[in-house]
Amino acid sequence: MIDAWATVLVHCSQPSIESMVYGIMMDCGLHIHRCSVWGYLLAKVIAPFAERSVQMKVTCQFAYVAALPRVYEEAMARLITNDHSTHFLNLDVSSVTITWISVVEALSPNFGQECILTNPIIDNRIPLKWIQHGFHFGFQYMVEHLVDGDYHYKEHCVAYGQMLDLLDSHGIPPAYPLWDGWFYPSVHDWK
Repeated sequence: MIDAWATVLVHCSQPSIESMVYGIMMDCGLHIHRCSVWGYLLAKVIAPFAERSVQMKVTCQFAYVAALPRVYEEAMARLITNDHSTHFLNLDVSSVTITWISVVEALSPNFGQECILTNPIIDNRIPLKWIQHGFHFGFQYMVEHLVDGDYHYKEHCVAYGQMLDLLDSHGIPPAYPLWDGWFYPSVHDWK
């Protein structure tokens, strides 16, 4: 599935064209990092089906969480400690039903990391390993937005600084071995 989506993204976001998809790690040989594809797909799944500005807002906050997986791990630990909840202990689930975040919540002025952590990530019991696997998406998303200097530049700088601190203390989060590495498209995939 990841490689099939990587093929689609090769068509949509080649480095030489303007319709770049943020968060996708792609080199000039059109090789795509599978972890960034996973993070991109997970962001698309939790974002509501709404106008582009709402989807971008949710994707941005999800990218922060993906780039800072310790934040999710700490939120899970708080929930388990405070509510004595154990529904996060089995992280190797075979399927998850995911509900979108509401458009009303995404449009609220105080929408941020806590909203993304609570709904839809924690409420949907998304495994920590899934968030860790999307780290490369979050990292690339922030780097691309820092370079572009968009109107959330200060917010990106703060999240990027947090990410660098966490990388120094904890390193890059582990990824699923089967979904890790680079996808190498054939000539037929991008023509």
